Amino acid sequence: MDSSSHNRIFQHYYKEIESLISELKVEIDQAYSSLLSLEERKNSLQKAERLLNEASQSFHSLELEAYSENTDSESRSNVERVSSLKKQLERLRKEWKDAKIILSEERDKLERNDLLRQVESDLESGSLEQRQKFVSVTGKLEKGNEILHNSRRTLEETEQVTRGILEDLSTQRQTIMHTREGLSRIDAALLRSRGLLSSMTRRALANKLILYLVAAVFALAGLFIVFSKFRRP
Repeated sequence: MDSSSHNRIFQHYYKEIESLISELKVEIDQAYSSLLSLEERKNSLQKAERLLNEASQSFHSLELEAYSENTDSESRSNVERVSSLKKQLERLRKEWKDAKIILSEERDKLERNDLLRQVESDLESGSLEQRQKFVSVTGKLEKGNEILHNSRRTLEETEQVTRGILEDLSTQRQTIMHTREGLSRIDAALLRSRGLLSSMTRRALANKLILYLVAAVFALAGLFIVFSKFRRP
């Protein structure tokens, strides 16, 4: 594939990811908006997740095209542009995760307040059983909050490990791409060397044939001279 074809494909993926990033920003802003209902914000988060997945898939293809350029100048320029897009996607993914956590906390808080209001309403009757129920529910809520915080902390640690693994894989992929480019250059050099050796071999063969021809001419000339002397009276 020539350089212009690579560039067209690269530009296609680049514009596609730019468009997805623009949509992502809108959906994430809506997920943070307090003017929208929790359900609307949840829908925005789901749309943002879908856009992130699409952008990630296109980004892999964009990286491959960036490292497949035929000239070093094009490759460096496109790699820098890809790096900029990658930072934007990572930032938006983090904002999406933060918005998801915030929305979950607000939902939990709303449900907890609704439950507490219901229990408080029941407590107005002064029933001992209802007081015990209130104490039990409060304990369960506190325990649930503790479990939730531990789960979120574990999730953040897992995300950090996963991010590190993905960065290592990206580095290894770049190394493989550079190695493949180096091998392609070596193959091209070997082909040129093979052509040069073939040309030299043909020239040596031609020179040898000329040498044999000259020797034959001299031999015939010598024979002719000897034969001429013997024929003289």
